[in-house]
Amino acid sequence: MKSFQQVVSQSDVIFIVGTGVSAATSGNAPTATWIGLVRSGIQRARKIDADLGQDWEELVEGLIRYGLKTGSVETVIKAAGMVSTALKQVGDVAFSDWLRDDIGGLAVRSSSVASALLSYPFPILTTNYDTLLEQAGGRQSKDWTDTVGFHEVVTRATDAIGHLHGVWNRPDSVILTEGDYAKLLAHESTRALEQAMATLKSVVYVGFGGGLSDPNFSTLLDWHRRTFPQSSVFHYRLCRADEEEMVAREHANDHVVPLVYGSRHADLPTFLAEHAPASATLVTNEVGLARDVVQEARDLLRESITNESVLVDAGGGDLVGRELVIPPILLPVPHATFVRERIRRGRSTDVERLDGLAEVESHDFFVVVGDDGSGLTTAIKWLATQSSEVLGSAAPIFVRFTDCRVKRDPLGIAVINAATSCGLVHDRTTILPPHVLAIDDVTASIPRLSDRVLAGIVDSQAIVKIIGCRQGDEDEVVSRLRALGVTPRMLFLGRMRKSDILALAQKLAPTESARLAEHTVRVLEAEGLRRTPFTVSLLLYLALRGTAAETRNLTSVLDAYTALLLGIGDPHANETGLTETDLTAVLGKFAESLIWDEKPSVRESEALRMIDDALSKFGWQASAAAVLNFFIKQRLLRRHGDSVEFARYTYFTLFAAKRALVDKEFRDLVVADLFYYQPVAIKLAALSRADEDMLERLPLLIDEELADNVGPGSPYEPVPLITIDEMPPSIVVGSSAEPPSDSDSEEIEFPESNSAGGFGLVKADMATTARLHRTLSLVSSVLRDLDQVENLELKRRILVDTLELWGRFVTVLSADASLADLRSAVTRHLDEAGDDPESGGDKLTEFLSRSIPAGVAIGGIEMTLSSPKLASILDTALESGELSRTNERLTAALLLLFLLRSPRWAGKATALVEHAEATWVLTHFFHALCQDAYAQGAAPEDEVLALCKALYLKQQTFSSADIRSAHLNQYEQALRTQRARSRHSPEATNS
Repeated sequence: MKSFQQVVSQSDVIFIVGTGVSAATSGNAPTATWIGLVRSGIQRARKIDADLGQDWEELVEGLIRYGLKTGSVETVIKAAGMVSTALKQVGDVAFSDWLRDDIGGLAVRSSSVASALLSYPFPILTTNYDTLLEQAGGRQSKDWTDTVGFHEVVTRATDAIGHLHGVWNRPDSVILTEGDYAKLLAHESTRALEQAMATLKSVVYVGFGGGLSDPNFSTLLDWHRRTFPQSSVFHYRLCRADEEEMVAREHANDHVVPLVYGSRHADLPTFLAEHAPASATLVTNEVGLARDVVQEARDLLRESITNESVLVDAGGGDLVGRELVIPPILLPVPHATFVRERIRRGRSTDVERLDGLAEVESHDFFVVVGDDGSGLTTAIKWLATQSSEVLGSAAPIFVRFTDCRVKRDPLGIAVINAATSCGLVHDRTTILPPHVLAIDDVTASIPRLSDRVLAGIVDSQAIVKIIGCRQGDEDEVVSRLRALGVTPRMLFLGRMRKSDILALAQKLAPTESARLAEHTVRVLEAEGLRRTPFTVSLLLYLALRGTAAETRNLTSVLDAYTALLLGIGDPHANETGLTETDLTAVLGKFAESLIWDEKPSVRESEALRMIDDALSKFGWQASAAAVLNFFIKQRLLRRHGDSVEFARYTYFTLFAAKRALVDKEFRDLVVADLFYYQPVAIKLAALSRADEDMLERLPLLIDEELADNVGPGSPYEPVPLITIDEMPPSIVVGSSAEPPSDSDSEEIEFPESNSAGGFGLVKADMATTARLHRTLSLVSSVLRDLDQVENLELKRRILVDTLELWGRFVTVLSADASLADLRSAVTRHLDEAGDDPESGGDKLTEFLSRSIPAGVAIGGIEMTLSSPKLASILDTALESGELSRTNERLTAALLLLFLLRSPRWAGKATALVEHAEATWVLTHFFHALCQDAYAQGAAPEDEVLALCKALYLKQQTFSSADIRSAHLNQYEQALRTQRARSRHSPEATNS
């Protein structure tokens, strides 16, 4: 437990003051205490209302004595209610006069306690109705009826005294009766206070004696238990030595510990003075209160999550400050590893989404894995803020991998810079406070730097450590961490379901959410776009603005969206004098200059020079400063420290590709090394759509990878046939399959980074798996998006070889030594979930760990190659028979067929299966995919069922035709039952 001295030195304190302080300050005036005030009210009521006799007084006094004797708070409050009612029956003026005379008339007789309290630069709340503290310190009052003002007290925007139960000069705010307490609990400011207080670290109660001398304290304790039900930090109640034992008993379940200040009331000022923090150790704000730098850092990071949403990007200021982010979709395994696996015949087994809050409460080292658009940056920021709140006094520090330079301590310097920029420390010599460290976009493809950064993370003093990395880097990152003695918690980002899309649409436009969500889902399904937060946000905003954009791929959506940012469809203020086309050209030149210089960002003075140079070359008379400010205002560019960079890496590569369309020299630079300039090349293909020269360069990249000798891997090893010579057990119809937990959970995926990024990766520096994955992403995306190239034979050859390469990728990834560490992490994660081995948990773990390579492959194919416009090219390749020549090629072709779902896809897949070897990836992974597709209503029903049966028969042989027929019928019945239950479940109806 922290000492009181430690707590106040870290500025994480709020004081709540009781009537003991008022008694000491007023010279023990009778009405300074709650009971004394009620008793004075009895006399006041009798004096002004002759109908109130001695019997009434004795009744009220009897309630007070009984309440004090028995400890009944309700009885004492009932007595106060009788007094309040009696005075108000005479009139509101009578009630106000009583408060003015008996409370407002209190004067400061001894300021020692009040002055000692006021010397602490922390918020002060009180249950007292008097203004003695205000008199002693020259401060204002704010009470619970003033929601905004009271929130300012708690958040340190004012040094006013906050009155929890009202103040005498605002009679309507005074809480005395049962009805008053009910009104207080229902008031908005109480809820606001609870939310604000929950972010504070330590509450110090001062001036609350024993027993029921202050019933307000009893109600305050009820509030404390509600606000801090499972607080991980301690709160304090100052007391005399003879009260310690009683206070400890009273707070045994409150996270409140007694703090002895002395043996006499007179010792309190001295105790407070001795423990006051040194002014030099705290940073104060403009009102003289200590800044809560931890909470400020938390708020800054939380605000950045919303402010960096593309919905705010295009909002023209209307959406700034609104919560436009849904919690990240976290999975225990890669989404593409088949989220809805079916490995136990006739039984549904779903990998459930994870509860992010539960994760941060139970783990302290995370590796979060995502891909472009899946919300990786948002996810790790969200986890960091949640971890910070759970820990209470630990500040979140967010760092980008690109902020780490090749120096002796790249991470340490980046962390100090980040801590300085958010105000946690004054300079680089200051020791960091307790903190949570989140580092974005860690890549293993830069070996020397990544080794130093990962070692720095492991050695860091951070309480919680969160690493974000791209899909494809996770196995190497986990392997290196394991070598450093760390076993991280693996979290994978999933796709958005329809319900998630609707939830986000409701945040954007509540009254139009259903229409926007329906339109977005329709576009996603029609164009095969990934259901990532980035893509969904783009489509939602375009739908809201009524922008009729061609949405054949993400680049086209992004193109329409950035045009909107530059002025199309939304009348943003534009003082540059340039049109949207002009501004696009300037951004293209800026992106080109960054690439020629191989810099993701430049100093602001250099950015101004580059923009001015572009304007001069175009012959335009415009202010470079005005143009730069416009780009920053529209969130296309941003300031990062003293540098300027594109607000999103995808903006950087998009405008570079736009420039390459019109500048031959720059285009030749990109096309001459497609691998190095991969992100720009992919967008260039999507924008040009007909660049046959770029397409002709792909075979060289593919052949280079195919030239590497790769032996057959375990996914393609033939599985032994099971001989069945017994009839199946009798079947209970309907018992073979449990309904899936969520009918649209197959609509789940992977984020868009907010880092400036770096486009160039050198092949020689990359691990085989990472290099192959990058090559596949490049050739697949370019082939998909160059849909207007007329050389169909070239496209067919590239597609066949690309599928061969995707199949080989499964083998390469399976053989990657570092994958063992990733499998271990996934297996451990599933074991922690509590699978019952007797119910098939071991089989589930084995299935998921073995299917990771194939899962990554189908995710990559879906992300880069799955396009309806390739269906006819695939059909041509199928008809030629060349896709059956190797297990690798055949498997990748099946995965693409599965994703495209073109007419008669299942029949075509069945024809391939019938001539295929019974490999593990075919009979287990692909079979599970097809069973799930059938259960979820895939069409055509008969063909998909026939495909499942063909895969089933690949795994076993039968001793007789009758046994074969019986087992096959049982298998078919189980599938049909599962399909019927799935399609008629409430979840399916709602989806």
